[in-house]
Amino acid sequence: MQFVPCRSRSAFPARPGLHQCQDPRVDVWQRQVSPEFCQGCSFAEFPDIQPSDAVPQSVLDTAVLTSLGPRAPAEPFRWSIGITTAPRAAPTLERCLGSLARAGWEQPRIFAEPDAPVPTGLPVTWRASRMGAWPNWYLSLAELVMLEPLADCYFLSQDDVVFCRHVREFLEQDLWPARETGVISLFCPSIDQGQPRLPGYGPHDYGPHEVATGSSLAGAPTYLFPAASARAFLQDPQVIEHRLQGPRRGLGNIDVVVGRWAQQTGRKVYYYSPALAATMGDTPSIWPDPTARVGQISDRFLGEYFDARDLLN
Repeated sequence: MQFVPCRSRSAFPARPGLHQCQDPRVDVWQRQVSPEFCQGCSFAEFPDIQPSDAVPQSVLDTAVLTSLGPRAPAEPFRWSIGITTAPRAAPTLERCLGSLARAGWEQPRIFAEPDAPVPTGLPVTWRASRMGAWPNWYLSLAELVMLEPLADCYFLSQDDVVFCRHVREFLEQDLWPARETGVISLFCPSIDQGQPRLPGYGPHDYGPHEVATGSSLAGAPTYLFPAASARAFLQDPQVIEHRLQGPRRGLGNIDVVVGRWAQQTGRKVYYYSPALAATMGDTPSIWPDPTARVGQISDRFLGEYFDARDLLN
């Protein structure tokens, strides 16, 4: 198996075939990492070597091209998608699934609290008892990682979200904004709309922008984790302790937990603005279609009828 050169990787003498990783952002037991983990890591750091240092030029070229992403350019992007759902007075899951399919994902796994209405034909994980937002969300992310360990992105959505069309195709050419990416949100609350965008995005003042982490992070309807970040998040002791020590008996505050973890581990959080997703309601989008009216905390949603591929032009 061929790897991108990395400063942090070394052989693991006690177990041939494994490596040790010294990157502080990769939190694994005894620093052990498998070849598959190394191949999918988004934190690989290109070493200070020259083409003459017994490394083929093709490997060096690949290292440069994949420095911001977890896969070689020719490989398909691997998604692992989940939706958390619970009983609602007015069910929203079916509309969410239809919008998600138009965005490019037709077979998400549903993580359902008891008595939640779930359509047939999709993989479902049923909770035996009512768990609450944070426990269901954390276990859902962990299950996605266990079910699909080679995924490039772990994407969890809540069940009351709608999306622009063809978001998947757009993201596969746009992820990730930076090597230090901890998490990305397709939803953007109004509190974060004024943040500066990354350079190179236009012509509609559009793009992912870095937001403040810590307890001020707001909005958890759609979180996307690079593979290495998802694993590090799930293993973080303070993340795990939230269920025991967090406010409201540790049943909520998903965004606060994610924000504090990102701040403490030096990872960056990016929100797309204008947003590529919104929670349901009746507020028009900023580029409205007369047939599309969806609501959200933010009034800068592009709309369910907006084709995200247009942002690539």
